[in-house]
Amino acid sequence: AQDGTLHKNPIEHGSVDSVIGLTLRVEKGTKEVFHYWVALGESIREVQQLNSYLLRKSPQHLIKTTRDYWTAWVNRRTFSFHGLSKKTVRLFKHSMLIIRSHVGDNGSIIASGDTDLLQHGRGTYSYMWPRDGAFTANALDRVGSFNASKRFFQFCNDVITDEGYFMHKYRPDGSLGSSWHPWIRQGNPELPIQEDETAVILWALWQHYEETKDLEFVEEIYNSLIERAADFLVHYTYKDTGLPYPSYDLWEEKYGITTYTTASIYGALHAAANFAALLGKEEKKKLYQDTAERMKEAIIKNLYNEELGMFVKLINFRNGEVECDRVIDMSSFFGVVRFGVLPHDHKLVKTAIKTIEEQLCLKNGITGVPRYVGDNYFRQSKDMPPNPWFITTLWLAQYYIMEAKSEKDLDIVKEIFNWVSKYALSTGILSEQLHPFSGKQLSATPLTWSHAEFLITVLDYLEKLEELGIAQAVEE
Repeated sequence: AQDGTLHKNPIEHGSVDSVIGLTLRVEKGTKEVFHYWVALGESIREVQQLNSYLLRKSPQHLIKTTRDYWTAWVNRRTFSFHGLSKKTVRLFKHSMLIIRSHVGDNGSIIASGDTDLLQHGRGTYSYMWPRDGAFTANALDRVGSFNASKRFFQFCNDVITDEGYFMHKYRPDGSLGSSWHPWIRQGNPELPIQEDETAVILWALWQHYEETKDLEFVEEIYNSLIERAADFLVHYTYKDTGLPYPSYDLWEEKYGITTYTTASIYGALHAAANFAALLGKEEKKKLYQDTAERMKEAIIKNLYNEELGMFVKLINFRNGEVECDRVIDMSSFFGVVRFGVLPHDHKLVKTAIKTIEEQLCLKNGITGVPRYVGDNYFRQSKDMPPNPWFITTLWLAQYYIMEAKSEKDLDIVKEIFNWVSKYALSTGILSEQLHPFSGKQLSATPLTWSHAEFLITVLDYLEKLEELGIAQAVEE
């Protein structure tokens, strides 16, 4: 219907365009409302039943009951939001809804429902990345949506390989998604995986248990998911160095032994040790703890560069030599802190944050934090700095929260919240990244992970206030 007219052919097949035509006379100074709907089903009978139900109940009724339900859902837990702007609170609640809308009934959490990438790049973000899903499940747990996060971990239990690792990404129905990671690299077979995606599932699962204390669920999936994944992480390791075998980095670009992935494995193995201890499996507990502590030593020995004042992006061992990628990457810093390799006040972390602030944080334009120095993904031109991401900018806020010793120290965190709110769409949607000067949203919009990190950061802020004795995180 390129001319905007429905020609009313009795039947069409092949490439079918469809339009809806409506004649509506609206008098000056008045308004009229009309509703239209699409009934979807696997049979004509199901479609007819849905349509009849809507006609019987009316669109107005369904809109009202839907609004009432989700208003109740988003306000189940009354957070204090002490000191936060109305825009920040509004974005928090919008983020809860946006995240929940990306969770399937089977537990699959897709990265984004955006269709623009399909139009321009013949691809989408409508896949379940284990990494994105794990952080989103963590956000859901922290706002009290335990059923949704539990279904996600059940989904993970269903799709994990027999060997104990997760593939690059999955379709929402659990089938294997497409990937640009090869099975053969430089003539040698390799696993086309990002090992951090296996690790963060275990890390997030322990956070889930801490929130829910659902021991029966842990027992149900211990052998099939927890122990299987943890054993893989233990065995997919160099025996001489204690470092993991190379895999693709969390940004899905570089192949090697990255600081972020290694740190995530450390966190995962400690989570697995906690689960093993919970169920009285002392040998497994010791195995996981010992492997994790050896990996921590290896991180400090092999992945921290004193000259750089930073944890390196990645290394590779070739012909007895160590090849090092010294690019300043936000994930290399934050992974060490998030997964507990080193405390936030450790001298190496203190040095690394100065390097991040001086060499990575944008000083001009809209400011913010790119993924790493020289990032070209969706970069607008070579003359411009790399794009800031919501995720990495919120990571910086999370670190500042860890460091805060007074409410005054949290002012910079509130500034970051205001920055996020400023560049959110009017609908409350957060994209993956932003134009460094105009602030225009770029790439997948919304990005579920961006909203998850926003929820996590706000909750970190509220919990820090409670820790400082200033205000409760959740009102009674």
